[in-house]
Amino acid sequence: MTCHRLSRIGSRRDRPRKGSCWTTSPAEALVTVESGPVFEGSASADASETHVRGQISLSAGTGSPKTQIPQSAQRRRRTGLTVTFRPSRTLLPVDTSETPRVILLAGPGDSTDIVANRLAERVQNLVVVMEGAPSRVRLARRRARRIGWVAAAGQILFVVLAMPLLRRLGRARRRAVLTEENLNDSSYRPGHRVSSVNSAETIALLQRLQPQLVVVNGTRIISSSVLDSLDCPFINIHAGITPHYRGVHGGYWALAEGHPEEVGTTVHVVDPGVDTGTVLAKAYFDTSPADSIATYPYLHLAAGLPLLADQVGHVLAGHVLRPSAEESSPGESRLLTHPTLWGYLRQWIVTGVH
Repeated sequence: MTCHRLSRIGSRRDRPRKGSCWTTSPAEALVTVESGPVFEGSASADASETHVRGQISLSAGTGSPKTQIPQSAQRRRRTGLTVTFRPSRTLLPVDTSETPRVILLAGPGDSTDIVANRLAERVQNLVVVMEGAPSRVRLARRRARRIGWVAAAGQILFVVLAMPLLRRLGRARRRAVLTEENLNDSSYRPGHRVSSVNSAETIALLQRLQPQLVVVNGTRIISSSVLDSLDCPFINIHAGITPHYRGVHGGYWALAEGHPEEVGTTVHVVDPGVDTGTVLAKAYFDTSPADSIATYPYLHLAAGLPLLADQVGHVLAGHVLRPSAEESSPGESRLLTHPTLWGYLRQWIVTGVH
């Protein structure tokens, strides 16, 4: 590892690179750079170093506590030496290994940001692989062939017309849930982008990275070829209690069918089916009159993320994932999709569930 003086940080050519270290002067504290610089900050020359994954955070040594670098995306100037740092909410030891222990295989959306930020607080060297959004036209055609054009048109109208309005009406409730449940929806930059989770490039990337665990969130159905490409488990947070409420909007459908006791989240192993894998854990939650189909997803995440963290911890500790000890209540296994626009409005008027 090459060490340099922080006084050389002024030029772009001399800024720290991954794997390099910098010595402070006169304190001579060692600072490890795990990733490239994004912001510049300042600390007094008597600061001591604290290693943090993805950033450099200098905390006060013999100097005043005010010398701590603020964790923000701002350039701050104080007397003393200048360092490059990355803002972060959680201080974790640096993992110098290049091999990612956990990969988040995800689709675009704020749920991916929330899951990624939570995992990053617990997992070192988290790698996010994000697929592109599938073609809506292809999805509509495929759905129409399966359920008919009338029902497909009703679902499209619900997604295009109702959901944007419901999201606007639910902004205050969404923000309240994020705050109350400590869910961080700030944008998390993916390490890799692929056209599809089922593409050859995705398989090649996974085989090259060789993680211990793959967490799945918001992707299209994953093929057997991808699942078989690694000798490690794939797990997922599902917004619903399986096997009764597979598919989408599990919490909404449980309420619409008069089963509030079945509103909850499932963490399960991913298999080639749709939410049919082995159940690892379940959590149930209550809703409020302020909630709607636009805010239920955040309640699902709030309930499921602690379960996910437990399962991730089991795998990284070298334990085998075990099925949930909770017995499933009697009922059929069903795959549910979006409601039609008229079906949603009728449900809202008749039962008040929205």
